[in-house]
Amino acid sequence: FNIAFESRDLGVSHLSPRPLGKGGMRYAYFLRTSEGMYAVKRYNKETLKHITEALRITEDEAIMKEVHTYMAARELARRFNKTIPSQFRKATNFIKFLEPYVFRMRDEKGQLQIMFGEPYVEGEFIKWNSNAGYVNREEGALQKQMDRMAEAFSHWTYECSKGRLMVVDIQGWDLDRQHKLGRDILFTDPQIHTVTSGVGNRRDDPLYQRFSLGNLGRIGMLRFFQNHECGQACAVMGL
Repeated sequence: FNIAFESRDLGVSHLSPRPLGKGGMRYAYFLRTSEGMYAVKRYNKETLKHITEALRITEDEAIMKEVHTYMAARELARRFNKTIPSQFRKATNFIKFLEPYVFRMRDEKGQLQIMFGEPYVEGEFIKWNSNAGYVNREEGALQKQMDRMAEAFSHWTYECSKGRLMVVDIQGWDLDRQHKLGRDILFTDPQIHTVTSGVGNRRDDPLYQRFSLGNLGRIGMLRFFQNHECGQACAVMGL
């Protein structure tokens, strides 16, 4: 996947003093800019230690892994939507991922802060599956068989890549249920598992180097399939 970057000045922006939420690796904050509201993310201390000591990369390099992961997931979602058979397209929601941004900001003291983020989306947030094999079976996640669509997408990425990678950690918003922006399922914060080709150190593999920190490799893929049961959505996609 080739990625093109565009830079622009957002002027004076305002970062919330406290996090709006906390995930396994990052804190999320509101960022108000001249172009609207964003959710920006900062690694917690444990993740920063893992980045510098275990992965031996910089925070900038870790953020670029996040960008590559989002963009690869966006492209795979585009291909997934295009692959949906014509007889099912009118009754099927389409999948897309938020566009990622890298923010470089200076605070009042002139210190540079680099944060990864995306446009802020209002609505009920749902996590359908994780990168460690978790599948959400709660009522909200099961509505309109959205859990099946999320799982089918993960399964399809594995088949589409011939087992080289799998997009997981599927979470976001069913915008159709909220009557916003048409029939889209809007996903965020994906992770991609990859399988190392050949022999040697996994860290030297180009796919492993490219994608974000939640890449659990073949183990992550096996955990997905341990909890996955193919249903109608998988059948429609020929899985």
